[in-house]
Amino acid sequence: LGGVCLNRGCIPMKSFIYCSDTCHRSQNWRSGEEPFALQKAVEYGRNNVERLKKSLEYMLNRDLIEIRREEVRGIRKGQGFELETDQGVYRAEELILASGSEECIPAIDGLREALQRGTAVSGSGLFAKEEIPEKAVIIGSGFEGLEIAGFLRDIHKDVVVIDRLKNPLSVLDQDISSFYLRQLKQRGIRFIFGAE
Repeated sequence: LGGVCLNRGCIPMKSFIYCSDTCHRSQNWRSGEEPFALQKAVEYGRNNVERLKKSLEYMLNRDLIEIRREEVRGIRKGQGFELETDQGVYRAEELILASGSEECIPAIDGLREALQRGTAVSGSGLFAKEEIPEKAVIIGSGFEGLEIAGFLRDIHKDVVVIDRLKNPLSVLDQDISSFYLRQLKQRGIRFIFGAE
């Protein structure tokens, strides 16, 4: 319930950013006296996700929306829609399909194998690790990639962001994207754009 944003994307990421930003601003953290408590940040993120999922389920139930967890076996369109699941058949005039999404893995030689071996991780997989390496190369300068870069830099990791695009964040106003990238560079994040 809640989709990618709630379970693996935006909400967990914002929780980690909050933790890393708090550490980054702490005087003890700046002096190197305290290590970043990754497991506490993971727990904080999971608690936020669970709390929001319960809230979402409560609101749906309150509004008399029934939640069913069933496996879809087939969809047929006729005068309306007929949806066959492992527990029955449903009919409706209109159908909203909200199946979620999967992470996009670029076609880079050896990347899929590295993900399977655990020597590379996806954005959501990063926070399932028990410890974060000292150096990180992030492929992609989209919002998630830049948020992860900021998080890692806040906890004193060496970060390089690589993208095939020459003009990252092109969906934003040029002044805003230039300002944001300048801020990230000042924090010590390195970028390689136009990579093949």
